[in-house]
Amino acid sequence: MMKKYLNQQDMRDLNLNNVFRLIRASGPLTRRQIEAATDISWGAVSGAAALLLKEGYIKEVKVDAVSGAGRTPIALAVNDEDHFLIGLDVNRSGLGGVVIDLAGKQVFSLSQEVTATTKDEWIGEIKGMIAALRQAVADKRILAIGIAMQGAVDAQQGVSVRFPAEGWHSEPLATLLEEEFSLPVFLEHDPDCILYAATAGDDLQDGILLRVDKGIGMAVMLNGRIFHRFGAFELGYTVTDTGERLDACVTTVGLAQKADVPFADLVKAAERGEKSAISFFDKMAERLACAIVNTAQLFQVDDFLLCGKMMAKSHLFWQQLTKNAAALAPERQLRLAITDVGQAAIGAAMLAAERMTLQFD
Repeated sequence: MMKKYLNQQDMRDLNLNNVFRLIRASGPLTRRQIEAATDISWGAVSGAAALLLKEGYIKEVKVDAVSGAGRTPIALAVNDEDHFLIGLDVNRSGLGGVVIDLAGKQVFSLSQEVTATTKDEWIGEIKGMIAALRQAVADKRILAIGIAMQGAVDAQQGVSVRFPAEGWHSEPLATLLEEEFSLPVFLEHDPDCILYAATAGDDLQDGILLRVDKGIGMAVMLNGRIFHRFGAFELGYTVTDTGERLDACVTTVGLAQKADVPFADLVKAAERGEKSAISFFDKMAERLACAIVNTAQLFQVDDFLLCGKMMAKSHLFWQQLTKNAAALAPERQLRLAITDVGQAAIGAAMLAAERMTLQFD
């Protein structure tokens, strides 16, 4: 529960975290620049900077002086040498893990296929991956763990509501892992993590990501912020003009069921030029383009990133997809691009850095 009144200690902690987040997002920054960008007083900025420097979260760096400004000013930047974050991508196809520094640079990575089928087996694999990542930077301080999770996720409560494992029912995964590793753990929906990582460092303020695999995952960024709401953006559940759910028309599973052959065989047939196989991808491109245009209109967003196993076969439908989307919305300036699904673990770690509260000795 949020406190109604903030005492002096609360205000100090709030200032510390706000100053740190601003430096991490926009640094290097001088103390005067931080004061100007916030409603924090000069004295409070100086005090926060002093403690952040003492604890090693930030460091002082020299920046180029403005012409005629005199001596070279000292700015504050995140300490990317001693503090790290762990990111994990948990997907039915396997596990991917990274360690990043506070500046977002990847310093170590692991990946592995997983044969687990039950809840306990999956949790064991997740714990093993985190332990291996911690061991890789054993001499460094890990600040938090971010988990990009497939399925239905309640990010605010840290609960994996639905995941394709036997016996998995609303698992409080964040709490379980916090107890195991004595670190803050933040659970995120994997499309949110991919979108966050894919747009980090650029000027994009509004964008939508679609992950098209066996199902459809969707993430929305508005005004530079990932929009979180449990159960929202289930695009695969929307209905097409045929009366079918969208995920039955545009996913790898949906196309395989329609063609009554394994998806890999359908791809091979289309690549050989078989018209019947090509027609499945053409129709998929029509349905997906329609969903993109409707989504663009609802959110007033023109930038779309697509990823997932279906996008690995984009040579079979991309031209048709973009052509259909442009024809359906000639008044819009839709921009469609493919991004790397492998960024989920990095995005999870970056989101953990944004959500964590700094700890002081």
